[in-house]
Amino acid sequence: MAMKSRRVPGLGASTEAADQLSPGTYLVRIAKAEYSYSFRKPFLALTFRVIEPLPFRNQVFTSRLYCTAKELWKLSWFLREFEYSRALLDEDELDERRLRGREGVVKISHAVVDRLRYVSLEAFAPAHCWERIVVPSALADAS
Repeated sequence: MAMKSRRVPGLGASTEAADQLSPGTYLVRIAKAEYSYSFRKPFLALTFRVIEPLPFRNQVFTSRLYCTAKELWKLSWFLREFEYSRALLDEDELDERRLRGREGVVKISHAVVDRLRYVSLEAFAPAHCWERIVVPSALADAS
């Protein structure tokens, strides 16, 4: 049986956009969240849409937060900063639908593993902290 080819408008541009997104700090909105389990370990796959800085507005990038016992601290930090339900956190529940649309600040870097480039999430802050984060760094850059 022959494989069916599928046209996906914007697919090539999304790869270019991720490559153009330089390491740094961004105000983002969660466009999609999906819990997955690879053959090695479970993870939360996240798709973000950039809100600010304005030159990067609407660019999309994806990343993962692993759900292993060793890395739950980072997932918990992320959920708290993106103002996920404290009640659900206390019950150890992850509702992917409740993540969509949430806003926050992420600091990203790029990692290369097996010659593949990934966006790595380094730090998080609530969305309301954006002005306090971006203004001091802009002043430092001006010096």
